[in-house]
Amino acid sequence: AATLDLLTDARSEKCLEMERTPEVELCWLFRQAREQFRLRGTAQLIAPTGDPVALHQHWNRLPPSGRSVWAWPHPGDPFDPEGSWPQELFDDSEMPEHLRLLRISLHLVEQLDPRPQPHVRRLWDPSPDGQSNDFILESPERASATPSTGRQPAISVAFDERKKRRSLWFWIG
Repeated sequence: AATLDLLTDARSEKCLEMERTPEVELCWLFRQAREQFRLRGTAQLIAPTGDPVALHQHWNRLPPSGRSVWAWPHPGDPFDPEGSWPQELFDDSEMPEHLRLLRISLHLVEQLDPRPQPHVRRLWDPSPDGQSNDFILESPERASATPSTGRQPAISVAFDERKKRRSLWFWIG
């Protein structure tokens, strides 16, 4: 099955929630391109003891400025942008204990292109043999999107009680 690896902070509330309900949906809205992608799958949180090689590889690929966010305060705590946070963590910096690899086994990828009329919806559904089945569906309805907060990129999190799935929305551009 196809997988997507992301990094996350073990101190955040979402980690406990994903342990209870590992079904997730990531949603990307590219505003300028006017395209939306949804990736559905099952999330697995991987601690440094679970797959230290993969976690170190991801840590080492981050630029020094990207590593610096891992020295910020606990998620949800007040953040002072003028605080004494490092601007960069260099290659010899130790990987923080709260860094986790979020590995998502993808079950479905959906693309919505609202430009043509009717809208075009494409689904990639991995089959059991690991191949991807590509479906193109014509869809006249618009996909609903949570309004942007005006920040770039903005993130919104929602939990769909019916589907028992968490949705993460990312707005880009």
